Amino acid sequence: MKSQRVMFKWLAMAFALAVLFAFALVSPSASAQEGMPPASTETPTELSPDKTYFPTMVPTPTPEPEEAPLSFSMQGANEPVPLSTDWSTPLNISGTDSNSTKPGIAVDSNGGIHVVWTEIDSGGVTEIYYKYRDGTGSWSTLINVSNSNTFDSNNAQVIADSNGKAHIVWEEQDDDYAWDAEILYSQCANGVCTFPVSLSGPPNWDCGMYLPNLQDWHSEVPVIGLDQAGRLMVEWLAYEPGENTMPYSTWLNSGTPPLVRSGCVPSGAGIYRRAAGISRIMGGLPGDFRLAFEEIRGDGSQGIYYSHYSNSRWATSFLATGRLPDLFLDVSSQAHVTWCGSDGKLRYWNSAILNTETILNVTCSWHSPIATDATGLPHVFWEYSGQIYESTRLVEGWSERVNISRSSAGAYRPDVVADTNGNLHMVWHDLRDGNSEIYYSTTSAYDCSGTTLSHIGQAVFDVVGEQNYCLNKFEKLTFIEDPSSGRAAFQEFAELASQAKYEVDFTTMIWSRGAGRIFISGVKELYEKVKLNPNDYPKDVRVRILLGLEHYPDPGDQRKTVLRALDSLDVPLEDFGGKWKVEIATYRNSKAYWGFDRPNLHSHVKILIVDGQSAIVSGYNLQDLYTDSSVIDAGLKISGPIVQDSLIMFDDLWRDARGCKCVIGFNCEYTTAPLEHASEVLSIQPDASDPTNVFSLFRDETLKTADNAITAAIRASNINLNLLQNRYFENYPPKSFCIKDWCIDIYLPVSLPVPGDNGSFPYTQAIIDAAKNGVQVQMLLSGDKAEVGINSDSIENLRTQILLLPNGTDVFSNITVKFSDGPLHAKALSIDNQFVVVGSQNFDNSAFGIDPDNLMDLAEYSFGVDNRNVANTFDNEFASLWNVARAYIRVVRSIQQAVDQALPGTIVYVPVGTYHESVIINKPLTLIGDSVNSPVIESVESVRPSIQITSSNVNISHLIVRHNDGYGIALMDVSSNRLKDVRISNVIFDNNSSGGILIQGLIPSSPIRYTLENNTFVGGQSGVTLNLFETQQWNSVIRNNIFIGQSTTPFQILSTDDGGVEYSYNLFSICGSTPDCSTGWYTGNLSSMSTSHDNLFNLDPQFLDPTVANYHLSPISPLIDAGDPNTIYFSDYDDNTSRIDIGAFESFISMEQLPPLTDDIPNAPGLVSVTSQNNINLRYFLSPSGDEDWFRFFVPRASQLEIHLTSLPANYDLYVYNAAGQLLGSSVKEKKAAEVVKINNATSGYYYVRIVGFSGAWNGANPYQLRFNVTGTGGP
Repeated sequence: MKSQRVMFKWLAMAFALAVLFAFALVSPSASAQEGMPPASTETPTELSPDKTYFPTMVPTPTPEPEEAPLSFSMQGANEPVPLSTDWSTPLNISGTDSNSTKPGIAVDSNGGIHVVWTEIDSGGVTEIYYKYRDGTGSWSTLINVSNSNTFDSNNAQVIADSNGKAHIVWEEQDDDYAWDAEILYSQCANGVCTFPVSLSGPPNWDCGMYLPNLQDWHSEVPVIGLDQAGRLMVEWLAYEPGENTMPYSTWLNSGTPPLVRSGCVPSGAGIYRRAAGISRIMGGLPGDFRLAFEEIRGDGSQGIYYSHYSNSRWATSFLATGRLPDLFLDVSSQAHVTWCGSDGKLRYWNSAILNTETILNVTCSWHSPIATDATGLPHVFWEYSGQIYESTRLVEGWSERVNISRSSAGAYRPDVVADTNGNLHMVWHDLRDGNSEIYYSTTSAYDCSGTTLSHIGQAVFDVVGEQNYCLNKFEKLTFIEDPSSGRAAFQEFAELASQAKYEVDFTTMIWSRGAGRIFISGVKELYEKVKLNPNDYPKDVRVRILLGLEHYPDPGDQRKTVLRALDSLDVPLEDFGGKWKVEIATYRNSKAYWGFDRPNLHSHVKILIVDGQSAIVSGYNLQDLYTDSSVIDAGLKISGPIVQDSLIMFDDLWRDARGCKCVIGFNCEYTTAPLEHASEVLSIQPDASDPTNVFSLFRDETLKTADNAITAAIRASNINLNLLQNRYFENYPPKSFCIKDWCIDIYLPVSLPVPGDNGSFPYTQAIIDAAKNGVQVQMLLSGDKAEVGINSDSIENLRTQILLLPNGTDVFSNITVKFSDGPLHAKALSIDNQFVVVGSQNFDNSAFGIDPDNLMDLAEYSFGVDNRNVANTFDNEFASLWNVARAYIRVVRSIQQAVDQALPGTIVYVPVGTYHESVIINKPLTLIGDSVNSPVIESVESVRPSIQITSSNVNISHLIVRHNDGYGIALMDVSSNRLKDVRISNVIFDNNSSGGILIQGLIPSSPIRYTLENNTFVGGQSGVTLNLFETQQWNSVIRNNIFIGQSTTPFQILSTDDGGVEYSYNLFSICGSTPDCSTGWYTGNLSSMSTSHDNLFNLDPQFLDPTVANYHLSPISPLIDAGDPNTIYFSDYDDNTSRIDIGAFESFISMEQLPPLTDDIPNAPGLVSVTSQNNINLRYFLSPSGDEDWFRFFVPRASQLEIHLTSLPANYDLYVYNAAGQLLGSSVKEKKAAEVVKINNATSGYYYVRIVGFSGAWNGANPYQLRFNVTGTGGP
């Protein structure tokens, strides 16, 4: 390597001689171009020692330090108070096995930190190493910049430009002569450094005697500076025969170094005996450089000189006797110089006061670097007795020294730099690890008190209080819209995780195998990095993965799914003697199995945190849904101090989580312990390059900060509100639902007090308040089949509330609602083109307000960003989604009239009522009724269907179609266009004479694709009649339906075959004249493409009361939780399980059978529903001897219960149990005395009453009386 550099040097010299000779005839000399008098010629052969030029020194007399002590009164009474300068815990950034010494540090305008030092390699050669930290806080790998392999390199210095490029100089041995060393230069960017070039060798002529044989002399201790125009200056000490000089070279950072040095720094004393050459240079305004250097004077004393380069000339001043100078040039171009005085005391001088100060009477033994903070106060650092100390120049004097290094073995050679925010960054070499390592520390001059907030930001701040909200960095707003963007979003998780140095913290509610593997690939990459380059990871690396639910969507333990993914990619849970550790756990309250017993207090949070410095918060789970289909969702990446608040939140979620460390075996489960974070993870890393205010918004079953902050933000709006919501739930006013002679209100209460609250949810009240103030509200809600019913019902409730206001019509005119065409899972909003919220929190009872019964009260997390640019980015994306979203209109009088007025894609909402009309749908749209009390359509024409569909992309749901003399709904092709993607769900087809649905395709080249899902077909000749001319190109789906009581057959195929249908999870019962529905559920031919599986036959569906057309399922129905388990269903009007039922309506009550609460006595009455308005009296018998009667009843919310057993014909006893089978109370009085059990503060849920005769007592002639008294519920 060295021979290449020597060859390059001589080739460059030859090229330079030719170039210089060519330009000598037409150009002024190099010295003239730099503002110096030209030499007679630039041809080397014409130079002689007496022709060498040195600029004139312009002295500025300055008193000796003892002559003029500082008067602090000169500074004035209003000198700024210093910002907090707490230093971060020292960080080992070299981490090698050999000795690392003599560091230098620089910072670029983007906050990147650049460090160089001398490293002894395995062969005993000293090399120059370089490492940088980018603006996100991530440190690079080590880079050997000198890479000479043979010759020692030493005394490196670094400066960084505005492009983040590091410019590095150092001295390196040469073998041209016995005692030879050169000044080498390299520049580094993005982890790549250029090949070093020499600044000092031939033809870079020395400043003194020129030797005709081009003898190359010793050069050392270079320094480098950079002015604001991007011009570099490098100065060094050159030992020449008879004298020592200080050459310098200057060039633009975008160019290449000159082949000939630019000039020489003038001597301070004019006599070049032996300059010590220890110096520091800094650049300021364009063309402005300052230099402090040490030189032996004519009288033999050591002197400190300060030189100012301006207008291409040097002006040099003598400061004092002493040695080891250091210099800093602040933002006001004021120079600050420190040195060790001739008496060994630390001295200070600046170019404004021109006086010399003694600092604390302390002694110094090396350079004492100095820098100013954001307030302009100087901080000086020095080494003494193996420690690095700091003192700050305050109004009252220099502050007491502070030990910054706190080294246990010795700290030496500090260097310091200030960034554009006034934060200080320091490096030194330290022996605490047994060998010498480079350590780094920084101040956190972090204070949000002067930060300007928008009116929305201020409203949020008033709720959340002090957070690390200022000086954050907005990284990216991610929108998922299709599988490609879904994979990209998961890849962002993986990439960020792979960049960790200390810690990865990740939580999601759902973990799918495919998406999970993408994330684990990032963990795998991190593991391989630790394995291959352990020195890059000076501390332990920890990965924590938290699942919000233990089981989803099937009984499988999600923790074990993660463990299998880690194992498949060969990522161990522990390695390298504990240096690497991965933990998998589930949120402490999420034990229940989803699909069998819906858990209550689980975590819905989705966030990735890396090293406590960067985070991605999202609405999307780690779910294959996003890579397999098109789903709209949003995420937000933020770096900066607010992530510390996110880390606190994660630590709370992690508290007492249920860890799992093996798929099978013993002792796999454990309770998680708090993690002791590395100091680097807990450090504050503000970013002033584009400061963004970000708030941490968290809520769970006890803390409602996010709820209150979001509602406060909406109320503070005065322009607009753009809302993206997967689920908007509003159940006020409540909906009544009647079963036989009693009614219940489908109503989930909340207790969050809101001024003027009328029972609705807090977010609804906030939206109404905003609309009252003229705010234009745009609500874009999910139009997917799983949410469209709840969302449309809730909009109707919102409308009802507003129209009750005095000026309700005007208020509601400020609200516009649209629905997405497909699934929308985002939970995000923007306010007044200024404030954005992105995260996991739905506007839903499960995620908002106070739930005293803990039915659902989830942990949720979002970021709130107060930044106009971020809001503009969000609003632009919102506008794109809004423009293609589906309009929402409401039927006023006629369904047909609303359909005719609707644009294609519109959602047409049908309120409760009975509509006597025949509707033709000839455009894509959704026709949806109230999801609790479905509206009824009865055709006015005897044979015309109630609804005729002639268009693709039509959805029909939540209706009752009844008493038509023909078919209830007909799908009919009227052109050669394909009739596809027609979906009919949650519809009751009640005794339509011809049948429920006719699917007729008689036009060639017009195949039909349809989905019939969760409908109930009662009576009629057939449930579905199929008559197709064209062979189908797609499989249709008939799933989760009830077919009962058809006089001919449930499924009638009139065409050659059915064309290809999947029949699954349907009930076929009472199939015409065929006694066994398993063979008689269809007539005609099934296509070879058709499949039939998991259907039920010949069962009684156990409707609540079919005699009055009440086709809801009773609690003992075999169809509860019998639907397709792969259909994930959510409803707040259902049975609180996620497995869907068969039929049009989800049962209100699930049928768990928990021993010993098995009701197997034929005359036991089963379920009793209890309300405060309708205390229930029952009369039953115990007969024969040994009979036990069991009653199961449901209490919808916290209540006071009294169960009375009276009118006893014999000695009967009374027992009351909870749903888990635990005895809550009993009454066992003697003889025929009345029994009573009282339960105070009974929570919502199921209860069981057991009545048994003492010693087998019974009476078949006289009944007992059982009475339930319920108080304090305020409605069921």
